[in-house]
Amino acid sequence: MKRRIARAVLLNILAVGAGFLSGVIIVPLAIRVLGRDAYGIWVLLTSFSAASGFLSILDLGIQSSIVKFVAGYHATRDMERVNQVFSVGFYLFVGLGFFGASVLILFAQFFLTQVFSIPNALVSLTRFLFYILAVQVLVEFPSLVFSAVVDGVQRYDLQRFVQIGYIITYLVFCLVFLSRGHGLLALSVGMLLLVVVRGIVLTIVALNLMPGLRLTKNFDRALLRHVATFSGQVFLIRLNAVVYNTMDKVIIGSRLSSSVLTEYDIASKLRNVGVASLSFITPQIVPVAAGFNASGDKSRLQEVFIRGTKYQLAICLPVTIIVFVMAADIIRLWIGSDYVYTANLTRLCVSYLFFDAIVVVGYNMMIGMGRIRHLLMIQAITTTAVNLCVSILLTPRVGVSGVMWGTLIGTVLSVGPYLRMYLKALDLSFGRFWREVIRPTYGLAAIFGVVLHFAVNDWMRPPESLLSLCWLGSFALAMYYAAFALFGLGKAERMMLRSSVGI
Repeated sequence: MKRRIARAVLLNILAVGAGFLSGVIIVPLAIRVLGRDAYGIWVLLTSFSAASGFLSILDLGIQSSIVKFVAGYHATRDMERVNQVFSVGFYLFVGLGFFGASVLILFAQFFLTQVFSIPNALVSLTRFLFYILAVQVLVEFPSLVFSAVVDGVQRYDLQRFVQIGYIITYLVFCLVFLSRGHGLLALSVGMLLLVVVRGIVLTIVALNLMPGLRLTKNFDRALLRHVATFSGQVFLIRLNAVVYNTMDKVIIGSRLSSSVLTEYDIASKLRNVGVASLSFITPQIVPVAAGFNASGDKSRLQEVFIRGTKYQLAICLPVTIIVFVMAADIIRLWIGSDYVYTANLTRLCVSYLFFDAIVVVGYNMMIGMGRIRHLLMIQAITTTAVNLCVSILLTPRVGVSGVMWGTLIGTVLSVGPYLRMYLKALDLSFGRFWREVIRPTYGLAAIFGVVLHFAVNDWMRPPESLLSLCWLGSFALAMYYAAFALFGLGKAERMMLRSSVGI
């Protein structure tokens, strides 16, 4: 199991790395070619996408249900029920696609300028781009069913390969179009074509993996109830997550101007470096926790929580510190000197990761253990409601930093309730958690941060190119991980990690 988890982590790293590299290359070029105002419109459009924007709320937890039930029935070779689950998902997603597209068209026609402050010269174009996005949604939602089937048969490797192929194609497409001076309209049409191709590829992959997959009109009512119940629970968590992940752009676009979304997006893209490191371990946590919980193996659950949280912190903290300390140099060499003023915004934007990294492993474990109700209470009150209220209150007064203060305050207030819930559910003492997780990670990270600060600001010349900046960051990470291996891990842990990756 440990080797399988290690391979899954490596695939996740490749996919996340490809996405990050794509953003690093595209953002500065897009800002230069499109201009500040037009790029802000592009950022605004992405906040409505069906993949990761507001319209992903319409997923309703259905995709996760398809994954769960297809996996179960595929294991027992019950193809009839697999087809029932697949058909329910397909019919629902086609309907939801039409509903989402209709909402986008109506919003663009009647409410766009009432909700968002868009430069007059870009209003007509923005409205037409929403129409193109509506067509894209019609394709994206049905393709989610085939993506779920691929996950359901546990072919995460093929899913990641499709994802990486899509990212690389998107990168090449953007480079070609932007380098030739094409604007937002060409980018939107190109994105639509890419989504269509990805949907076709996922359909072909799913049908090849399950040749007997077909649509049916015969449904078992008990099965429908099971799907609906699980979907409802997942939907509530997803609803909170979507609001949390997309509220910043909407608040800025409505309370300030779509133009300042450019500054926000620069800080957000750098924040995503740290956020990406949170996805290396967590995708594997839910099924592992579910299995150990079903067998009543509390000691293994405790080990997963302690080790998983410790390693997650060891991955995320140094990355976040590097972005925090070197923000000005990164922006100067990446975007240009004209945007160095966003360095402090970036530092504020990434600060919440110092607190969020300690709760993400436990969060996924609670989902695997079926403790969704308690998670929702904490999430809705602190990380979402507090964040939303603070952001709406501060943004008109302090600008873009208002939404970042909202995220930071909401996250800090959630840490205590989350940890209290985890420790109680796993029958762990805070003393053990402090000794085995907090002290060896945050202590070493604090020393690393201080040394890096003086090295960058006092002891070294500023890097003169992105390549030298990458070498400096890589060297700093290597030094941190060497120190962590020596002082943060025990001998048994070092042996376990070596055996997990086959060394």
